Amino acid sequence: MRRHAVSSAREGSGAFPSPLRRSCAVALLGFLALIALAPALRAQSWLYPETLADLSPLLSADRPEGLRFLPSTRFWGETGHYIAGRDENHRWHEAIGGAIELVGARDWSVWFESSVLLAIDPNNNIAFNPRAFFWEEGLMLGLRSGADVWSFGFRQRCKHDIDNIELLRATGVEQQRSIIYGGLVARWERDPMRVAPVTLRPLAEANLVLLTEDQRFPVATRVVGPSVNAFLGALRLRVTGDLPLAADVRCGLTADARFTLLGPWPGTRFSGVHALRSEPALEGFVAIDGSAATFAVFARAAVLDDDFISTPPRSAKLLALGIRILPR
Repeated sequence: MRRHAVSSAREGSGAFPSPLRRSCAVALLGFLALIALAPALRAQSWLYPETLADLSPLLSADRPEGLRFLPSTRFWGETGHYIAGRDENHRWHEAIGGAIELVGARDWSVWFESSVLLAIDPNNNIAFNPRAFFWEEGLMLGLRSGADVWSFGFRQRCKHDIDNIELLRATGVEQQRSIIYGGLVARWERDPMRVAPVTLRPLAEANLVLLTEDQRFPVATRVVGPSVNAFLGALRLRVTGDLPLAADVRCGLTADARFTLLGPWPGTRFSGVHALRSEPALEGFVAIDGSAATFAVFARAAVLDDDFISTPPRSAKLLALGIRILPR
């Protein structure tokens, strides 16, 4: 159970064991290698907001026995300011998300999950101009097997422009991009694992992309890659490790790696595999746990080959500082 596991992780003390030091060193070297290889692999962005909160109801402590309807809800939110790598499309972001459990029992659950991210650029007189929103929603079935939680479902993602007339006035060129893609998703999570004094929370997720749309203006940019219309599937690997600092205060790191398969573009999407692309991200945070929620301050670095806003597509390397509220 999450709350019990986190509490037990705070109880021990002592030096890092040698195997853990080696594991941390290997993980750090692997992440640095991903960053070094990113320009060669041409990192391909998934539609963010990223799933930073553990929304599966089955990861909650003290699941009740018996069948229950609408037994739980979980919501989170964050705001961030880009301090490095920011451009005319990125200055701030605001994000909210959550999950509503529709029906469930102790070892299974059906829930609806959704999140929305608003990307804000500086292109107006107050340097706070809503530029685009990213929305994802999915219906999930979760099954618990011991300490493992397996989730299966369908997730739809989209991105739409908001205030883009400022770019038309400044450049004389209309710029608009509408993106839709969705498909089947399978996700594995596990109850927090204690490797004293660190608590680890792993996640692996596979996506099979079935529906795609990448509509752009100017029209001539529609044949320029990378394109969402070439998406075949993706694999995401994530691990969060946190270390207690005080009774209700902890710090930690989240390492995130995503690998996307793309078909030929222009061309028939499922006629073959044209490229395997990666996207690394790394976040450090300090969190304060309350009775019902967690408040966190974070710094997140991400490499995007396609920011899903620009036409033609453009890469971005972003560093953001922000705050976040998460459910306990």
